[in-house]
Amino acid sequence: MKQVMCPHCMKKILIDLKVQGKAWRCPGCSKVFLLPPELVAAKKVTKPSPAVNSRKSSEADGEGTSAPIDGYLVKKIVNLLLILLLAGGAFLAYRHFTAVTPESLGGNELYAVTRKRLNRDGAGGIAEIARQDFFPAVSIKKDFFYRDAVFQSISVQKKDYDLYEGTAFFERKGKKMSRPLLVDRRGSMSRYVFPVDYAANPRHLEEDADLIFALARSIDKNLEGCELKSAKAEQDAVLTCTITKGGTSQTIRLKVEKHKGSDNIERVWVKVESAR
Repeated sequence: MKQVMCPHCMKKILIDLKVQGKAWRCPGCSKVFLLPPELVAAKKVTKPSPAVNSRKSSEADGEGTSAPIDGYLVKKIVNLLLILLLAGGAFLAYRHFTAVTPESLGGNELYAVTRKRLNRDGAGGIAEIARQDFFPAVSIKKDFFYRDAVFQSISVQKKDYDLYEGTAFFERKGKKMSRPLLVDRRGSMSRYVFPVDYAANPRHLEEDADLIFALARSIDKNLEGCELKSAKAEQDAVLTCTITKGGTSQTIRLKVEKHKGSDNIERVWVKVESAR
């Protein structure tokens, strides 16, 4: 049975659900009206399972299962991760292409080249050629390690065809110095190579301390603004330096190495081993 209301007299009437959708005469006003199915159809009620009731109760208390993540939020998280990955890759690429290397450092080549003149006088002629070509050009060769030196003479002897070895004599910072020298004229140009061996010649290491520290300062940004006060050569081409910055002194150890690149040019390279 279902209780409905007569649309004419507004009297409540109990009807049998079997007559839904049919005409019905009101026992109060005797007028006929149609019983719409939606007015008399039984509403199906399903009893929630205990699990559902338990879940709803937990959700009402703020406990239990969490709400699913919104799709828009997931998309934002994914985009953020992609941006971070791209930024990280860009940073690594920047570090790779801007990292200081022996080849990119500049001013550290133990090598210089000049034009090749005829050598009619053997080894003695090489010394004269160097005096005319190499010595005047040293200061304008910005990548040459001893570019600030004033070269005075060389003493060489023939080692092989168009290959000579000996010693170069020069002055730096008011002090006379010498370095081993190899003059290679086997190609179309004259090449002056300085095969410096700091491990075997600690004196050379101390004499070149200012040049070495300048390279170290270019390599390690922590040394920017520091000044070299003193340097002492140790074993295995290690230079112990006392430096100052803002009135504060500290001691660092520089490991000096030679690096030969793909262009077959030897360059000076410096590693800051420690600071205290």
